[in-house]
Amino acid sequence: MKLLIFIFCMLMTSCTPSNQQADPQVLVDTDMAFSALCEAKGMKAAFLHYADQDVVKLQEKRFPVWGIEEMRSAFNKFDDQVFTITWEPLKAEIAGSGDLGYTVGNWKLVTAEGQVKYGNYVSIWKKQANGDWKYVLDAGTDTPGRFKPKS
Repeated sequence: MKLLIFIFCMLMTSCTPSNQQADPQVLVDTDMAFSALCEAKGMKAAFLHYADQDVVKLQEKRFPVWGIEEMRSAFNKFDDQVFTITWEPLKAEIAGSGDLGYTVGNWKLVTAEGQVKYGNYVSIWKKQANGDWKYVLDAGTDTPGRFKPKS
């Protein structure tokens, strides 16, 4: 977790401010579309579609996945048809430079047998040359239930 915070701080502080502040709603919309694709086509398709070429995927009790090719290989080793995972962002911010941002929120996994698991996630996003947003870092943790932020 300390590594994740360090990486995030380094990414956010390395940005140079610009005169135009980007609307974080674009990240909320992108993250929601990512979740919808995951629900419709499965985790493999969605996570590969929205991943940056240099993606880092942190994993609990395992080493991170580094890069899109390693991610593709890792996803080929499991069956994402035995569960459905969806999520919703609770907060999003974009750096003053307009090219990096993050979303944080809740995820929900439902197995084919109907078991439900919950968790939180954070994704760090990078704006691509074509204007699309791709995540460059993703991490999640299990929680005992759905997190409700303080008002």
